[in-house]
Amino acid sequence: MDRTPVREGTELLAIDGRVAGRVTSGSFAPSTGGPVAMAYVASAFTSPGTTLHAQVRGRAVPMQVQPMPFVPHRYWRG
Repeated sequence: MDRTPVREGTELLAIDGRVAGRVTSGSFAPSTGGPVAMAYVASAFTSPGTTLHAQVRGRAVPMQVQPMPFVPHRYWRG
């Protein structure tokens, strides 16, 4: 995937051009080594691995739906 961060308010589009959702939060994540974003997405596009596109500075940035959390928790629960 692209390393371009996608910011709040950016529309997400499906491969066929339909609006699939909107980004609510996005930034670079040091723990993943790249950008991450959270978004509200229509239920038809929520399967992990689904590819969506965001328009950033006039170009389509590919994104992929991933389950949360992005990084496994590494703390002990006693």
